[in-house]
Amino acid sequence: ITAGGVRNISADTTTSGNILIGSVVADGDTVTLTSIGSINDATTDTVTDITSSIVDLDAVTGIGESEEIETVVSTVDADTTGVGAAIIDIDNALATLVTLQSFSTVGTGAHILFDQSGGGDLTVTSAVTTDGQIDISVDSGDLTLTTITAGGVRNISADTTTSGDILIGSVTADGDTVTLTSIGSINDAT
Repeated sequence: ITAGGVRNISADTTTSGNILIGSVVADGDTVTLTSIGSINDATTDTVTDITSSIVDLDAVTGIGESEEIETVVSTVDADTTGVGAAIIDIDNALATLVTLQSFSTVGTGAHILFDQSGGGDLTVTSAVTTDGQIDISVDSGDLTLTTITAGGVRNISADTTTSGDILIGSVTADGDTVTLTSIGSINDAT
């Protein structure tokens, strides 16, 4: 699906059903996908699934939980509302700044996994789990962790590889461990 110009793409399932993504392109604007089930890549590959300025993904049973979603976007919102292991797993590739505006899960074992490549810096405004680990990785860019909270007895792991620093705001894993690994430095964000 391709929306030319500055146009949005919106798709949803309401009573039942999942969303499987092949190629969704809205270069100048927003892709919004909402599923009563899950949102997944339609095939096992590393080909870009979503290209847009902004992507907003909302699902009950998971986002990329059976096959991670590959994106080229600058702003990402992703939330799951299922009580089980409704994980979020997204791989993004962009050479400019990327913002994770809001990532959240509420289910038991509902982890958040995000990999940023392509050289762009990553700012995580908010990533919160009720009972899930959080793993964030940036290759060749700085990583800013504004508000990161892993609920339950879950870990937070964040790293930069090849190049890049980590800047910390509020990082909380009350029940377990926070591991930060930087190829550069680790500093307070303020």
